[in-house]
Amino acid sequence: MSGSLDQINALARAFFGRFFESEITTGTDDLKGAFFWLLATLAVPGVFIPWMMSFEWGMLALMEGREAVRIASRAEKTFYLGYSMVASGVLTTIAWGSLLPDRRDTLILGSLPVNPAVVVAAKLVALAAYVGLVAVFMHAVAAVSWGLILDDGTSATFGLRGMVTHLVASSAASITVCLSVAAVQGLALSLVGARLFGRVSTVLQVVLVGLIALCLASLPLMASSVVDTLGGGPQSQPWILLMPPLWFLGLYEQLLGTRDHLLLALARQAWMTLALCAAVAAITYPIAYRRLMVSVVETASEPRRSLSRAVRWVLVRAAGRHASARAAADFFMATLARVERQRFVLAIALGLAVAWGLPGWKAYVPSVEPTASLLALPLASMVFLLAGLRIASSLPADVRAAWIFDVHNLTRIHARQAVERTMFLLGVLPALLPSAPVYWWFWGTTVAVTHALVMSGVGVVLIELLIWHCDSMPCGQRWTPARGDFGRRWPLHVAIFLVVVTALPRVELLLFGNVLTAAGFVACVVVLAVGVRYASATHQIVPVHEAVDPVAGVLGLS
Repeated sequence: MSGSLDQINALARAFFGRFFESEITTGTDDLKGAFFWLLATLAVPGVFIPWMMSFEWGMLALMEGREAVRIASRAEKTFYLGYSMVASGVLTTIAWGSLLPDRRDTLILGSLPVNPAVVVAAKLVALAAYVGLVAVFMHAVAAVSWGLILDDGTSATFGLRGMVTHLVASSAASITVCLSVAAVQGLALSLVGARLFGRVSTVLQVVLVGLIALCLASLPLMASSVVDTLGGGPQSQPWILLMPPLWFLGLYEQLLGTRDHLLLALARQAWMTLALCAAVAAITYPIAYRRLMVSVVETASEPRRSLSRAVRWVLVRAAGRHASARAAADFFMATLARVERQRFVLAIALGLAVAWGLPGWKAYVPSVEPTASLLALPLASMVFLLAGLRIASSLPADVRAAWIFDVHNLTRIHARQAVERTMFLLGVLPALLPSAPVYWWFWGTTVAVTHALVMSGVGVVLIELLIWHCDSMPCGQRWTPARGDFGRRWPLHVAIFLVVVTALPRVELLLFGNVLTAAGFVACVVVLAVGVRYASATHQIVPVHEAVDPVAGVLGLS
């Protein structure tokens, strides 16, 4: 028995360390410092929200009593609980590949005399430690602030009870998010097997990112209407009772001693969800590990997919006539389809695009001409897809084998050609082709053609700006954060995004009524695209060699 406990302890520590590993850079635990900084950043709003509301709550307590403060503070509690769930979702997406046992675990541990039950138990212990760390680190200090500010001063234990209540409710919300993602992963792997899980995992990532974005966008409305919804006021929004932050608000109030039947029903929903997620994760992890063990020893090859191979063949041929450009495009697309980190980046981009566009399509009302908000939807989707593709192209497929591209790399011309054409085919066309026929069907040829030309020209401009520093094999070089310089350039990125999704659709509305003006504007966009492309292609790139990259450093001495 003691030997099994020692094995569980050793494996749990190894699995726990995997949550902080990264293959993007050359270190093995280089995300650990960044992870704790991110946790500290996410914990800041919870600390300051009660202090910012302290004056308003104090005045309300003097005029209407402490019960009125308790009711009014439900808006801020709902916002904080929703925010904590969104933040936990973000942290879970970062650790997506470490939530389940993977192929490396089965290859290493499967050949050792270790009981599979020990491996599964260690993985569950590591997962519990990770979600517990996230919950306590995010909410412990915030619980002190909430308990102190909402203390009614009637007893010495009320403030302490408020602190414990806040910590338990908010931690339960965060843990539920982490466990729900782990449970869905385990269930999917158990049902479809290891061979198909890679594709299903990408879909799950897209859904998760979309849900996170939608929840974040709906938080202000939930917070502003929760008091009236629970009390039957004029701004009641019954649909928010179906949202998880309201469930954990009920749990929060239950721990404080409420007798409201609606809040108690919401609390039961929160407890049931938490218990269900924990149970599904505990049940599916052994099954998932067994499916992985079986997949490792399987020798059958994957079935041929003639359609996907035909599509890829067409895309590769469209990348150019030169063999080097086609090879780079083929390597780029193969990496996007097979490597987890690239699929993860694309899943984030697709999820944001879906979350951004879904409310607009849902709120669409038939009209005689398209609205600016409707025209902005494909433009925003294009921006998200292009940004995701560019980030994916800058991440290495395998950092350990990236030295081969330092020894024998393709020319800058062919690298840029492969990246820009692939980004146009996978970033611009997927947003353009569905929207143009819809606009033609509802508003005619002029609207559809004008929008397609403007969108194509803007897409080329964005591509050339994004690949300004591209000079080597996509997905073939170590990631160099210094070259991106996002810390100084993020205001410019945000400004460009706002111009594309707010100003450009309004300009298009003015063009639809005048064919000559539209033709002139499209010509200007084409000229701008050609100019940016020329400037980007002739831009002198200064090599940046990290101290942790000895191969590139030595090769750069010449």
